Amino acid sequence: MNRAVHHIVSNPETMSITVGPMRFDRPVLGRYPEMWTHIKAQVCGHSVEDNGNLKVMYQRYAELLGPKFNRRFQAANYWLWIGNRMSDRVGNMLRHEGKHWKQYNDDLVFGANEALPYIKEAESDGLLHLVPAIVTFGESPHTIKRRIGQGNWRRVAANSTTRNRLLMNAVRRRKPGVDLDETFARLLDVPSGVMRCINLCEDDEFVAARLTHRLQLPEFMETLHLVRDTMRMLGAGFNPEWSRNRMVEEHNAEVRERNTRTYSPKPFADEWRIEHRGFIATLLNSKLEGVTEGSIQHHCVGSYASLAKSGSYAVFRVEGKERATVGLQALQDLWRVDQVYAACNRPVSAECMEFARYVATQYPSRARRAA
Repeated sequence: MNRAVHHIVSNPETMSITVGPMRFDRPVLGRYPEMWTHIKAQVCGHSVEDNGNLKVMYQRYAELLGPKFNRRFQAANYWLWIGNRMSDRVGNMLRHEGKHWKQYNDDLVFGANEALPYIKEAESDGLLHLVPAIVTFGESPHTIKRRIGQGNWRRVAANSTTRNRLLMNAVRRRKPGVDLDETFARLLDVPSGVMRCINLCEDDEFVAARLTHRLQLPEFMETLHLVRDTMRMLGAGFNPEWSRNRMVEEHNAEVRERNTRTYSPKPFADEWRIEHRGFIATLLNSKLEGVTEGSIQHHCVGSYASLAKSGSYAVFRVEGKERATVGLQALQDLWRVDQVYAACNRPVSAECMEFARYVATQYPSRARRAA
């Protein structure tokens, strides 16, 4: 028998849960371990934790709230907001994305309850895939169609449940003050593979989503760096409709122009270039070239300029099948591969790594160059 002082009381009429003096009128569905006392302290007051003795604190909470309070509180919230009001299929749409998929999203659950009549109607009509859009806008499909336009609504209606869930979660992450209708319409053009990469729904993210070749997080972040740098450097001269190749050209030209004002273009070694199996390696033989490569690829290769000038290090720009940067370290009369990175220090393919080793065998040492 539970002899607790404060009991958990659910009220479906007011959609609230009362525990002692506290009334919770929004869902609290987190699965918190019993050692987490933030909710317990709200109910019982923080004075329970003031004595500093953990054992005494837990015993006191058990006396006031009963055993396993967090588990029972989460269960009460589940049955009030989800279990007794909507189907499992709808409830599962309201979970967090990614590794926290077992947890329900409190805000989505609250929004779904606000639009519950429309959700139940869509489900009864066999239109379960429209539920994420209904939760997003909190309105009927007819009203949503009027807000975003008939063409956009047709795209939503043609989407799978999975894609519409991605849209629902992405639009929730938009920057405060950004218009819901416009943002939702723009997200319809974002490929599903990078939808989770959209964090603030700003212009640079939408441009990067359009230009990313492989729809994965590393490639998206590399493209986003490119877009942000180009926007920052060119200002009003930036064109969001540029192709990726044009964006790279404009970005690299501006980087080189800016670095020319600070770093010397004077070569400290002869030009050297080699092609092999679709890869092209070009020696970076000036401080300007090294710093520019670092700026373009977003890594620290520019800091090796002094070593390269001394002849104990060699840096190469790799193009062709794959874009990368290779660093070779002098070891007596030989060169060994020190590092090979793509943009943002991402790893390269095994084929590119093999090409770097080939470059190390072909690039002449100082002794061979002198001979």
